[in-house]
Amino acid sequence: MNYKQLLCALLLCTAVVLQSAAANNVGRANPRYRLYQVNEQRSAGSGQNDPRFNDQILEKLGKGTTTTTTLAPTTTTMTTPTLTTPTATTPTMTIPPSPPTTPTAPTPAPSPTATPPATPPATPTATPPATPPATPPATPPAAGPPAGPPAGPPAGPPAGAPDGAPAGRRISNEDDEENSAKLDSDELAKFRSNKDEDDDEDDDDDEENDDDYDDDDDEDDEEKHTGVSRRNNGMRPRQRASSAYSYRRFLQRRRRERRIRRRQMLAARRRFRKQRRTAIRRRKMQKHQRNRQLTKAQIQRRRQRILRSIARRRRRMQRRRRMQARRRRLRRRRLRRRRQRQMRKRLRKFRRMQRLRRRRHRLQTRRRLRLFRVRNRRRG
Repeated sequence: MNYKQLLCALLLCTAVVLQSAAANNVGRANPRYRLYQVNEQRSAGSGQNDPRFNDQILEKLGKGTTTTTTLAPTTTTMTTPTLTTPTATTPTMTIPPSPPTTPTAPTPAPSPTATPPATPPATPTATPPATPPATPPATPPAAGPPAGPPAGPPAGPPAGAPDGAPAGRRISNEDDEENSAKLDSDELAKFRSNKDEDDDEDDDDDEENDDDYDDDDDEDDEEKHTGVSRRNNGMRPRQRASSAYSYRRFLQRRRRERRIRRRQMLAARRRFRKQRRTAIRRRKMQKHQRNRQLTKAQIQRRRQRILRSIARRRRRMQRRRRMQARRRRLRRRRLRRRRQRQMRKRLRKFRRMQRLRRRRHRLQTRRRLRLFRVRNRRRG
């Protein structure tokens, strides 16, 4: 089997596989054509529906030998999922249920008579698998939907994308440059950050140029008096200089900021204390004014309630003092017992050492006496 036969067989297999894949992929067609019930037809410019693709197949088949007839039964059985009705004569296509339309004319290029007469047996057997996918497109390959909508809707379906393209985005060849320019401007407007806007505002306010701006040399009036940089969104710039003078300046600035913060905190505390005192004074005055206008029974009830609250407070204080005294007693007892344990430990140690010392002394005394007796006996 030479390479021409192998190439012809491979081309036929690819045509069959592509045709069956297109037939199986009918349910996942582009959803925008579902309204016009033409989702069985694939777009004209893609895949095996291209007339140029079919011309190439026919040319390859024409150049082959007559031994390709053995592939005819397998290819004819695989073309069954297609929606067309292939015949030996001029094939036509019928669209499933839709408003009455005329069957589309066949494409002139892939006709069975276009094959060279050198190999007549190869053309009738190998053309049926290639001609059915060539019949559906009746429009030029650059158009959107192949057969177009029926006459019912006023506007046809939008210029659709090929099968691989996403359904949400609109693609058209004529104004591609305008769309891309518009998309670029929209993306620039969308992805423009707030930091750039702040920088633009700062450029309007500042007299200096931002290109030769340095964090260490920034001495704006606002930052000089408040210690807060408006350019960095309220944050202080990082120290980039490493000299002793810059570090000393940083320490002075930090000390001044902490002093200002402490002064503000103390002022806030004084203000809160004053507000509390004012509120207490106001409540006392309101209570006094209320008590002046009460009847005798109301005054007695209020006095009893006040006395009960005072008694409750006294009992609470007494209970707290009792608990504190009890804890104090327990703590003192623990400390006393700890001291006693320590004293006993020391006393045991002292007595043990004392016993050892006395024993040693006794041994020394006996030794001395023994030596003394031995010496005296020698003398006598």
